[in-house]
Amino acid sequence: PPDTCMADIESLKQALAVSPDNVPLLLMLAQAHLDQFSLEEARETFERALAQDPTNAQARTQLAQLLELEGKTSEAILRLEQVCAEAPEFGPAWLLRAKLALNDDDPSGAKDFFDRAVAIDPALRDENLLKRIRQASAGGTGESKTSPIPSPQAMGEAQAGAYFESSFEHDEDDDGEDFFDEDDELELDFERKPDVDFARVGGME
Repeated sequence: PPDTCMADIESLKQALAVSPDNVPLLLMLAQAHLDQFSLEEARETFERALAQDPTNAQARTQLAQLLELEGKTSEAILRLEQVCAEAPEFGPAWLLRAKLALNDDDPSGAKDFFDRAVAIDPALRDENLLKRIRQASAGGTGESKTSPIPSPQAMGEAQAGAYFESSFEHDEDDDGEDFFDEDDELELDFERKPDVDFARVGGME
């Protein structure tokens, strides 16, 4: 509940008044602010923690999360890449990279980062995130990528082609002569005057 969270924030502030350089307390306070979407207070507190411990992977990862919430995804990804390079055994950074990769339409990269995070710390396994990654991967490897659905125009052309004989398109035979020459000669035969007349037919006088 919000009241409980505010009480926690006040308690943390009181503890920090006694021990202002306590990095774990600073990180807890920063996360409490982040949970309340008090982004500016969260940023200031994370930076206070980093001032005491510049290499702190947790503070750097949470700052990247804060940047992502502010819509600065590219900067968040760059910061996470640095964290993963300098602290490769910090699982939460890989998990956040998986989320950002998925949001950036890179399910393959997201799956790699997710697997890396879980290999480091199985407790980080997020079934909901994994389900989203699998759904995105399935959508990316479907037939729509390899066999696009033809447009209605293309389908119409294909259907017309099913009834179209290629010989009609090319009217020359193998010798290069007009394909219809032979048929034309037959037509001439039919046009000749028949040899039989009425006088030759019995009963037709």
